[in-house]
Amino acid sequence: MGENGKPLVTFALFAYNQEKYIREAVEAALTQDYSPLEIILSDDCSIDATFEIMREMADCYTGPHSVVLNRNTRNLNVGGHINNVNRLSNGELIVAAAGDDISQPDRVSRLVDAWLATGKKSGLLHSACIMITEAGALIGERGFPALEELKSAESAIVNNVRVMGATEAWDRRLFNSYGDFRDGLVHEDQALTFRSLLAGRPVTYVDRPLVFYRYAVGITASYFGPAARNTSKRVIELGRLRTDALQRLDDLKVFPNPLIEAAASSAWNKYDVALRFEESMPGLFELTGLFRRVGIACVARLVIKRLVNTWRKRC
Repeated sequence: MGENGKPLVTFALFAYNQEKYIREAVEAALTQDYSPLEIILSDDCSIDATFEIMREMADCYTGPHSVVLNRNTRNLNVGGHINNVNRLSNGELIVAAAGDDISQPDRVSRLVDAWLATGKKSGLLHSACIMITEAGALIGERGFPALEELKSAESAIVNNVRVMGATEAWDRRLFNSYGDFRDGLVHEDQALTFRSLLAGRPVTYVDRPLVFYRYAVGITASYFGPAARNTSKRVIELGRLRTDALQRLDDLKVFPNPLIEAAASSAWNKYDVALRFEESMPGLFELTGLFRRVGIACVARLVIKRLVNTWRKRC
């Protein structure tokens, strides 16, 4: 709690190989009008000049906010990066920002006001955004007021609904309750949405565009990078979806719900079996076991897909 009676908030800027955009993102962080504010500028072991630009701007800053500079010694990916920043942070609320997006100066203030209006009951907050191109040209405003599926964990998982990660802020108590994300988690917006609703904490929407969101450029896309050069995008995405399902199963150990657990287990089996077919065609004995896991119809579709793909490669 600050001297003005307001809660300490952390503005966490997550960056990875974003030297083209990072200066604008850092400037937006440093000019936030909320106080008391802790700003964490965190780089996930970039191989370009991202960290050097962040360090230069942090060294030159003389404003009222506390600034923490961090560079991961190895690439942690999205989930691991968030885990690390959570440990470094001190704020009650963590407002997240990507290294290629631009936050409005009153972004933190607006989110804190909305959070306090719920009595700090909201576990997750999000807002509208203004979409921009890679070059910064305006595309248009995008809002999310009709996400009725965000009323319960059951509806969120069935409809695969999440907040837009570029606009999110979370109560640190979510991590105090659940612990760290799994290694390899990329869809943190989905995991945070699920965690908040599963814990019985509402997801609050602020109907104002608080972020300039750079469309189709972000960190998630950048992780189709060097380590994945010899892996198909389908395999990478299936692996991410399987990790999402495993994360839900982990979180359900904290707040058990048999109905949701059945859906999460079904999703994990589906993605795990699909990945198995990406490796090679299973033998007859293994297929029998896969029938029991996901059903004959699902396995039949995967067998046909595998045969068609094999035929195409030979043609």
